[in-house]
Amino acid sequence: MKPHDRTESPEIQSAISRRLLLTAAASAGAAAALGLGPGISPAAAGPTARVPGIQLYTLRGSMAEDPLSTLTAVAAMGFGAVEFAGYHGRDPATLKSWLDELGLSAPAAHVNPHELRDDPQRLIDDAVVMGHRYLVVAWLDEKDRRTADQYRGWAEVLNRA
Repeated sequence: MKPHDRTESPEIQSAISRRLLLTAAASAGAAAALGLGPGISPAAAGPTARVPGIQLYTLRGSMAEDPLSTLTAVAAMGFGAVEFAGYHGRDPATLKSWLDELGLSAPAAHVNPHELRDDPQRLIDDAVVMGHRYLVVAWLDEKDRRTADQYRGWAEVLNRA
């Protein structure tokens, strides 16, 4: 199946969980309120339109198993944007090509704070390839946030990045 083929294939049907279906239904209502729907690209909706998106962390199991089928299902449900929480061993250029074929954008991604501290340039380079505007540190391990000095250290890491 080609990534842009949005027919209800067995691959798409198996990728749809109950949670994803409920999320999609809620998002479809929001999309309708914004004047978006299947077949209406975010670009066609206008520059100020908000595009319904989904945080891929909520689909981390499906993304780890089969990212292309998961992204295909997400696009078929009418989402226009995704926020990555890891690339699941896939090359950013490959992921970006899938996003482009599916009509999805990825304005942001969660990143590992230790990777941001130790190799920020690689994360920034990947973000450029993916088209991310934002990199998000969603969590610090408990061992990394026990003291005020640790928080100050992480603030320095974020400011430097």
